[in-house]
Amino acid sequence: MGCSPLLVGWALGCASDADVHEPRPQHATPAPLEPLTPAAAGPFLCDPSQVPSQQPLRRLSSTQYESRLRELVERVAPAHSAAILGELRHVVAALPRDLRGGPEPEYGGLRRLDQSIYAESVDGSYAVAVALGAALTSNAERLRALAGECAVDADAGNDSACVETFVQRLGELVFRRPLSAEDRAFYREAADYSDIVTLLVSSPFFLYTVELGELATAHELAARLALHFWQGAPDAELIAAAESGELLDADHYAQQVERVYADAKTERMLEELFIDWLEPKHLEELHLRVGSFDYDALRGDFTPGPELKSRMLRELGRMGVYYAHRTNSTFAELFLSRSSFAETADLAEIYGVPVWDGAGEPPTFPDPERVGLLTRAALVATGHGTSHPIFKGVYARKTVLCETIPPPPADANVVAMAARPANRTSRAVTEALSGARADCAACHASLINPVGFTLEHFDGLGRFRALERVFDPLSGALITEEPVDSKAVPRVLPDDAREAQGAADLHRFMLESGKPQLCFARRYFRYTFAREEDEARDGCVLNALLQPLLAGESLKTALRAVALQPAFRERSLEP
Repeated sequence: MGCSPLLVGWALGCASDADVHEPRPQHATPAPLEPLTPAAAGPFLCDPSQVPSQQPLRRLSSTQYESRLRELVERVAPAHSAAILGELRHVVAALPRDLRGGPEPEYGGLRRLDQSIYAESVDGSYAVAVALGAALTSNAERLRALAGECAVDADAGNDSACVETFVQRLGELVFRRPLSAEDRAFYREAADYSDIVTLLVSSPFFLYTVELGELATAHELAARLALHFWQGAPDAELIAAAESGELLDADHYAQQVERVYADAKTERMLEELFIDWLEPKHLEELHLRVGSFDYDALRGDFTPGPELKSRMLRELGRMGVYYAHRTNSTFAELFLSRSSFAETADLAEIYGVPVWDGAGEPPTFPDPERVGLLTRAALVATGHGTSHPIFKGVYARKTVLCETIPPPPADANVVAMAARPANRTSRAVTEALSGARADCAACHASLINPVGFTLEHFDGLGRFRALERVFDPLSGALITEEPVDSKAVPRVLPDDAREAQGAADLHRFMLESGKPQLCFARRYFRYTFAREEDEARDGCVLNALLQPLLAGESLKTALRAVALQPAFRERSLEP
């Protein structure tokens, strides 16, 4: 079948089938979307009799662990928290970082899916617990803040009660629930306050989401809400609602979901979600090729620094926060956005806009061709002198449409090396490579290349261009300069033969198909439950996530909806 040779920045591949509607003028104001047909609404059928598979014992993600550690220190020693966290920085930094997980981690993979546990994870978390215990009790002032005056006075008669109170207070913060009598007795046996801290912070109740029984208790539900939306621990209001039992009342629970989501702490989760989902494989560090003749000729007087790539990725997160938290925007408004969220001068220069202050109305892109999600600098830049249309076509199909592409044949690189022409535009080189072998040509011509070609108005730094300049890699001399051709038939749906004039039409065709909404629902499900979806057993949750996106409801509504589902509120014991 199809193939996908990958070589020096060029890929050949085949994509799976897709879904679509009507064209519009290239730069017209987007018209209201037509209602989606049932066929485009996705495969998710809700059968309430289906029981979701068993939730494994989930370890905290790196982000969640560090957030909970920071919150714990700030709660038990607020006056000393900055100093203590500084002392812990090197041991925390030594912990293994989460890797992107999923069927194809490089395309929409999520770090929350990484449930791997290594010897370094076990040893590292214990080292953090030991260091924390030592830091919190390193002098009388800190110990007094941690456990009270009774921990440092000369009265031996109050020591037992002092330890009891300390174990109860710290244990509730760590366990996210009241301690049982057995728990209190176990931790009281530790040699001193430092050891108590070490034991509690290295326990499974701190490192994992430990839940017992089929129905979540009020405390477990509070912990779930806080961990999902805030990446941390419940606040005083959630704890009070759990202790009173109000959190188990459906109406009160819904109010708490809305309150928790509205809190500014939710923005940390949204940034991580959007960056994880959208981070592209084809974006290299943009400063590494400075000094090569063709790249220097391309960039002119713009010098990318070592932080530019991370700033481009951060913009994806800030975009998600703006549309999903700070405004009542829909998925369509995010997907068709023409607003810049560049908070630094270098990225703003690439866009040709003022720096966004992070709070007010974001500036609008000056180039009418920069329409839609896939025209973000992070997604069109490459860090090369060429624009790599095939990489972008593969990325869009896999990451934004959740389609699959077969792996390349064994001899793909050899064929591509022999077929690659020199001194041609990116589109011309792509077309030549794609036709190098018959088993790749049809797939590329109909699916991969056209999507990439619609994004050809952007160079290797992510800047808009009306003309493509091709430079000699050995001298930097200009070889040719040709108008960019961004016309193509992307076939978002297999039988859709409409021609897109550029990125604006591509995004409209995609959005009208319902495929990006369906794909985002899948990603968010995986992010929430730290596992891949089972369409039969998880159909009700997937449908609850998808329908608000298709119906034009706010992203807030769609993202909050997951916490209202029985699968979130209950723990299945089914295998």
